[in-house]
Amino acid sequence: MKKGIIRIIMVALSLVMILSSVPTALALPTTYDLWIGGQQITDSNATDVFGDGKVSFNPDTNTLTLKNYTYEGAGYSFTFLGQDSAAAIYSGLDTLNVTVIGSNSIAHSGQDRASYGIFTEGNLVINEDSTGTLQATGGVTNTRSIGIFVSNKDLTINGATVTGVGNNASANDLSTGVWCLSGNITVGAKAELVGTGAVANISRGVCASGKLAVNGGVVKGNGGAATQISHGISAGTVESSSDKSVIIGVADNSNESIGIVIWNDSVFEKGTIKGFSGATPSNKNYGIGLHDSFTISGGTVEAMGAGGAFDKKPTIDSAFSNAKVWYGETEAAADNAGAKNVEDIETKYTQKYVRIAPVSTEVPTSPNTGDSGNVLLWVILAMLSGGCLLGTLIYKKKAYK
Repeated sequence: MKKGIIRIIMVALSLVMILSSVPTALALPTTYDLWIGGQQITDSNATDVFGDGKVSFNPDTNTLTLKNYTYEGAGYSFTFLGQDSAAAIYSGLDTLNVTVIGSNSIAHSGQDRASYGIFTEGNLVINEDSTGTLQATGGVTNTRSIGIFVSNKDLTINGATVTGVGNNASANDLSTGVWCLSGNITVGAKAELVGTGAVANISRGVCASGKLAVNGGVVKGNGGAATQISHGISAGTVESSSDKSVIIGVADNSNESIGIVIWNDSVFEKGTIKGFSGATPSNKNYGIGLHDSFTISGGTVEAMGAGGAFDKKPTIDSAFSNAKVWYGETEAAADNAGAKNVEDIETKYTQKYVRIAPVSTEVPTSPNTGDSGNVLLWVILAMLSGGCLLGTLIYKKKAYK
């Protein structure tokens, strides 16, 4: 009995010694919740994921670097909100930072599931040192097709030109270029964000449930043809902190066609914002659709819709003292009619075309002679007068010697 116990102990000790001597190289690699082109990132492939120098990942900073990378395929499969889904790039990280170099194209091939070009559970940040372009495209599918999707947090574009393309989707679902489901979209001065939807029940270019903040960059949203709703840009609020900011939303034909939809109270202070609807007349066809108040205190606001430029009257801040309003059936008609006082917005915001913009207060620099065609003559006379004065001074100086 005792000998049997001793043998068991000896065998156990031997196993411990054998296991402890297994080379560390046979240990399982560290994996990251990040999938690129169907390949999971690990500590063993992170420095050069595909061995061609085009994709790398730094786990210390959660930075993915894409350099002239192209992919189209089935990607990584997962379940989101109970729906079978797949993405060309999937991130479950709290924050994924991306540096874009050169020309990069990411596309999901599409299938009988929700199709995403890029899907992130957490924040998605395009770094400011990005110098190239990145296009992410959802596939043709019988459910939903989305180019770039951020499910829980924020999307920040600090550099590069980033394009999200939603492809044709089910007649009962949606196509969206760029969608931030629960957070904000911020676009910096060195960046451009473009979102394009396609044929679907609901088609949107750029969509943010929270704030769309443009800090000197450019945002363009194009809603595609849809059976029910086409929105170029849809956001909780819209803000601009720079005179160089440009926001353009264009919708296609649909039952509800709105260039830019703003859901909550917003104040627009700087830059340019333009909303254009589809051409088909409809009582839900507007350049800019407002669910709450929209105050304009600076910049240029332009709206055109077959059913009206705005669905609700915007407010012109009294501090916007040099603002004027142009309105008419068309932009050309509005320009021909000339600038009107901003008080006219009270009744004219439903015109098909409306523009609210500052009027220049600069003082003309040409001589106030009543004849601007003789500017050269005035210059010559001034030069002759100066020459005569100089000659007189020289003559007097010699005379007193």
